[in-house]
Amino acid sequence: HHNRQTIAESTADDDFFQLVSGRMEDVDYTRMLRTSTFCLHLRGFQVWSPRLIEYLWFGCIPVVLGDDYYLPYSALFDWDKFSIRICEADAGNIKKVLKAISPERIDDIRRRLREVVHHFTFHNPPQSGDAFDMAVYQLSLRSESIKSLGRGML
Repeated sequence: HHNRQTIAESTADDDFFQLVSGRMEDVDYTRMLRTSTFCLHLRGFQVWSPRLIEYLWFGCIPVVLGDDYYLPYSALFDWDKFSIRICEADAGNIKKVLKAISPERIDDIRRRLREVVHHFTFHNPPQSGDAFDMAVYQLSLRSESIKSLGRGML
């Protein structure tokens, strides 16, 4: 994707960023997530990636770069409260945008992230309000929406 190239060029030799391409050992990956303030989430070749949820699990603030990006459970949660969104036109200004976020705002985003992470985690057995409940609830909302559309067609 063209944003990957833009970011690679604009962050080359910049200590503010740690860009990784390719596979990392699990222990190194989790350590990096736990110790990073922000984790960049770029549109890729696949429609969905588990990385976004992994960022939440390890307390790394997701920085979603992309326009018209549908985020998981976005009908249920306001992602702007526990992530940062940057439009594709600002791909070259990521550092400037992130540096402008105050430490208080970062603390607030992390607090909100801790409040919602349970809803993005599957448990065995399922727990009230976990990812299974959220998926079922979102499907029920979709079902109701489809039913109401069908009523108008009869």
